[in-house]
Amino acid sequence: MEQLLTMKFPFLLRFTVFFCLLSISFQSCKKDSVEEETPEEQANPLGLDQVDPEFETRMALAPDTFIPLSEIFMIPGISVQEYLDTQDPTFLSSMTTGRISSTQDELSEDEQYNRLLNRLAAVGNMLVTRSLHIKSAGSASNEPAQPNGLAYSFGGKNHAVRAFPTTGGCADSVKIFGLDCSGMVYQMSTQAGIPEVVSPGAFGVNNVMDTTKWNAAFRNSEYNKLFMKDMGELPLEARMPGDLVFYMKSSGDAFHIGWVLKNAGNGVNYVYQSNGGPDDCSLNLSANKGPSTKVVSYTHGAAKHKVFRLFKKSNIAYDIDGNAYTTIDIGNQTWMQEDLRTTHFNDGSPITNINDNTAWVLDQNGAMCNYNNTGNTSNLYGKLYNWYTVIDPGGLCPVDWHVATDDDWKSLEATLGMPLDEIDGIDFRGAGQEVGTQLMANYLWDDGGLTPTNNTGFTALPGGGRSGFDGVFGARETTGFWWTATEDPNQQDAWYRELFYNNSGINRNTYTKEHGFAVRCVKD
Repeated sequence: MEQLLTMKFPFLLRFTVFFCLLSISFQSCKKDSVEEETPEEQANPLGLDQVDPEFETRMALAPDTFIPLSEIFMIPGISVQEYLDTQDPTFLSSMTTGRISSTQDELSEDEQYNRLLNRLAAVGNMLVTRSLHIKSAGSASNEPAQPNGLAYSFGGKNHAVRAFPTTGGCADSVKIFGLDCSGMVYQMSTQAGIPEVVSPGAFGVNNVMDTTKWNAAFRNSEYNKLFMKDMGELPLEARMPGDLVFYMKSSGDAFHIGWVLKNAGNGVNYVYQSNGGPDDCSLNLSANKGPSTKVVSYTHGAAKHKVFRLFKKSNIAYDIDGNAYTTIDIGNQTWMQEDLRTTHFNDGSPITNINDNTAWVLDQNGAMCNYNNTGNTSNLYGKLYNWYTVIDPGGLCPVDWHVATDDDWKSLEATLGMPLDEIDGIDFRGAGQEVGTQLMANYLWDDGGLTPTNNTGFTALPGGGRSGFDGVFGARETTGFWWTATEDPNQQDAWYRELFYNNSGINRNTYTKEHGFAVRCVKD
């Protein structure tokens, strides 16, 4: 015991210092239509919204990048052009003649996923080819602007409406393409075979910021094995092809939307989006008007970015609260890619949420909390649990899953190359094999000189923890802690794992059971 405490002391000191130091700082797109329109909106028969001035200005400065389908890769090693030519040969021809119908093909999850992403990229490329969308001078007002029949009323969402603005003195000869951001997402989605998520006239940004509507559409389409998950607010570098991104106001409303669907094979992702044209009938073909592709790092000042992400249903697990977790196979194990956030045990009994520091330290019956007792962090980082919760007979993980044991973590570490003579060691191990950086997400961690690769897909985040000595929170953005379900032989402590922002290994050690750490589940 004395030897164990001696080995643990450097970590105990570091952990205590973290909690002490960090605790000091912790004490245009278009608006959606609404049922009750304002007087200004009532005066606008087309329901045009006002473009955010800052967004429009920044959009003009963001470079517009066009990349042909032969240079876009939604699947590693095969371009969109090659995929469609070989795996979906009728799509490109059907796309130029009007919206395709759902085929209800019996495709595997992989085939459905690949088909949807490649089709969306193809439609996006078609829409950003501006020469397809110019209304010829002297044409009748109901003539499609595009040879593929995708013309629609400015500010509307219905591809079948082939009309142009008549307000503000617009002449039929005006060359205008009035697609706004939600209109572009509507066109891309329906053209790719997703049924209408909401009725065409209601396809506004906020109206489609609901994954239940998207998943209902998937269930009634050839993409019935796919699932869309709300990932919450993710930093720019966390986005990936297939993400539907909402640009958020501080009020919680969204003002812009786009699909992240272009990977040029160089690791750079782009977002398909459209900044709707003006309502003054001016030409809408400049670089900052209409459909375009922008480098995904484009931001709108301090705007937040909510991400909806596509998954295959077999990669989703649900806890008793109905929370959906994405999963990943690593070696011969299946892990959740997210930290647990359930508020109930599997027998239905609630887990006590404790905010008070003293009550937290004294509890030995099982408790949880959000970091800093703030509710808006658990969707990303999960809940913090004391160890008594981990071993509660009610069960913490979903059915057919269990809290990762010390041996589960050892198996994972061995899969990632940790030498066998280090597996049973204490403190940081596997640094030479970069076991830690293989598990760490490439975002949210403080810069410690490492290059997190997350090549496992484990996506570990620096969620910090809660001290069992005084109930104080700390170490967010520098450290991630995860309980195991394994008790130390002295029966006073339990084993845990730690990832640290400037150490490429992973720490194996024990701590007193009152601490608040994250939990990862492994499939039985």
